Amino acid sequence: MYINIISNGKYKYVYINESYRENGKTKTRHVQKVGRYDLLEAKDPNFLEKLKAQYEEPRKRNEELKEEKLNAMVASLDQVIETDYSSNAAPLLCYGMEPVRAVWNNDLKLDYRLNYLQEHYSECEFNINDAVFYLTAFKLINPSSISYAYDKRHQYLYSDAKSLKLSDLYRSLDFLQKHKDKIIKHLNQRVEEITSRKLSMVFYDVTNAYFEAPLSDEEKKFIDNTNLEEIFKIINEYLKKHNLPQLNELEDYLDEYDEMMMSLEACDPFKLLDDKGRLVLENFPNDLLYELKQYLFLRMRGLSKEHRFDLPLISIALVIDELGFPVDYEIYAGCSSEFTTMKQSIEKIKEKYHIEDSVLVADRGLNSAVNLKMLLKNGYGFLVAQKISNLPEEIRQQMLNPDGYQTLENCQFENYRYKVIENFIKEDNKKTVKVPCTLVVNFSKERQERDLLILEKDRQEALKAVENNQRIYSKKKSWQQMVQIKDSSGSKAVSFNQELYEKRKAECGYAAMVYHKTPKDNASELKGEQIASAYHQLVKIEECFRILKTNIRLRPMYVYSPAHIKGYVMICYLSLLCYRIMEYKLNQAGTPLSFRRISNALRSACVAPFRINNEVMFLHTSTYDNINDSLYNRDKELEQSEVSQMLQINVIMKAVNLNPLYKINSTQNINSLLRRRGAIEDMISEELMSKI
Repeated sequence: MYINIISNGKYKYVYINESYRENGKTKTRHVQKVGRYDLLEAKDPNFLEKLKAQYEEPRKRNEELKEEKLNAMVASLDQVIETDYSSNAAPLLCYGMEPVRAVWNNDLKLDYRLNYLQEHYSECEFNINDAVFYLTAFKLINPSSISYAYDKRHQYLYSDAKSLKLSDLYRSLDFLQKHKDKIIKHLNQRVEEITSRKLSMVFYDVTNAYFEAPLSDEEKKFIDNTNLEEIFKIINEYLKKHNLPQLNELEDYLDEYDEMMMSLEACDPFKLLDDKGRLVLENFPNDLLYELKQYLFLRMRGLSKEHRFDLPLISIALVIDELGFPVDYEIYAGCSSEFTTMKQSIEKIKEKYHIEDSVLVADRGLNSAVNLKMLLKNGYGFLVAQKISNLPEEIRQQMLNPDGYQTLENCQFENYRYKVIENFIKEDNKKTVKVPCTLVVNFSKERQERDLLILEKDRQEALKAVENNQRIYSKKKSWQQMVQIKDSSGSKAVSFNQELYEKRKAECGYAAMVYHKTPKDNASELKGEQIASAYHQLVKIEECFRILKTNIRLRPMYVYSPAHIKGYVMICYLSLLCYRIMEYKLNQAGTPLSFRRISNALRSACVAPFRINNEVMFLHTSTYDNINDSLYNRDKELEQSEVSQMLQINVIMKAVNLNPLYKINSTQNINSLLRRRGAIEDMISEELMSKI
């Protein structure tokens, strides 16, 4: 505290003030108003000296003691440097998990939720929240396998995982798989409070992830026990269809078994399960086994989006909101079709969240009349990409006709124009399902340049095949479709299809989407401009998949049991959500950073503990990855700004309401700045204490 004299009009007033810190800033406040200066002086001419002796002298003495202590510490450090020739080096401890913990505890409140679920639904003796948080934060800082994360658990400040076993980390995956819906429902409630999202538009897409494994679960006959409820339901429907008893009724039919088998053609229900209630796949009829395949086995070979057809896969359907926050996800077998799983995903989301008056945005890979009709039936509108190559000729001519196009303002694409075509009918191949909707076609100069480059590459491939009389055994690739074949076997390239080439050239730069508002009576309808601009937001879900796969390292996966696989995907989902919250807070603070920069900053945020006079101190260290940001900014973030010159971990710390560390910190400083409580034993593992 100190004396402060303030003039107010013709009088001066004497105050006792003190300094304090709030949100990393030093502020001042009045502790006591002593009185008017002239009246106090008239009463006692020496009042000011007495006040200073009372309030300022102790402060000066404290500063002198601190300086003496610092000088003693420096002298001790000099002595250590001169005399300590041991080979030990100070350990480097990363504190990058602390900003993630602030999001985890304060924003998402996952510590309370997981502790509650463990208390009421689990008998695990270790702390599940500690295990799940550690794996989630580790994915943001140093994404790798669970066994590698276990090996590195001592390298983090306040590491709650230092007392966990490797088996505890794997058991936490079982817990996540079992309570996935409860956790995600809680997370969505928290995100709604943080961002005030309305879910008026949701984005849906499907990807897959591969495993470094030679055999699929079908080849290993490794049954997904997490799906038993669905499996038994399908078996019972099959038995009912063939007038056979349900699985839970078999004991009641033991006396009638011989009589029943005389007329039995479909299957023997008594041989579907062994005496321990386990499925015996060898005794399943082929048609039932085919129907059950995607539920029985999880890791299966299928259409890989990364062309890893040699490895087993799983499919992941993800739903995000218009801000890029994940809403939910579902996991399916790698052999399942994204056309058929869309219905299951949408019905589950509707059942769990009761989302109404929402338009679902999806890529053209999910566009079918059956799916669009299903969306309307479930109360959703849709905005889905449409292939222009199979449009009716009348509609195609309308698309190519330049009349009627309107320019979309404030668009990132050059010369972006759109046209609305009403009363478009979306049909399936058999023309049995028809869905009336609005077709919105658009043209982009940027897309045209890209399409022309791809078309020219295909043209050169096709001409080369014709010149060499190459045999064409399929028409899956786009260049193969421009080759005309004719010989006895029907596979030799003989000429180039110039007509198809000209058709595709005319279509370069064009794209289309089909739209229908939500079937709710009073639902608002998007205008053409809104539709044309909204579809570009689909890039957000593609960005989510890119972050999951590339940055968080969703794949390749090394876990193999279905429960662990589903728990591992949940860990990656939680990491993505934590990143989105940090990104949101950084944007709100006016200091946006990409995933790469956030991850680098968290990873490089370290302290080096050392001893001086038997007291442990911490030297704050970091790598300055952003030192050249003012010259070259790869992520197109803030340029030539104050942020580009700051230590990025400090930017992140402020955004999540933590205080940046000093260059040299005591244990008390670390606890205060990181808003933690704990002795030195809680901060550093016993194994590393001997290295200090």
